[in-house]
Amino acid sequence: MAYEHQELQFTLFKNADATGNQPQFTGGIKINGIEYELAGWPKQDKNGKTFIAGKGQLPRQAQEAPPQAPPEQDEDGNIF
Repeated sequence: MAYEHQELQFTLFKNADATGNQPQFTGGIKINGIEYELAGWPKQDKNGKTFIAGKGQLPRQAQEAPPQAPPEQDEDGNIF
């Protein structure tokens, strides 16, 4: 099986309205046609070097959407 290199690109924007533990950076990425939300927080390692720690998730509206019922089919597999 051949490996196909796929470049992934994302964008993070400074969240000027962040308060408390809200992410200071937000953005998105598309992987295999699926859009994900990204959130990031600046951190420091034990040597004082700054980095961004973060997480990704499906957009909230996609998480909250009810599951789609499969279309009804007759005994021959015809959708109606």
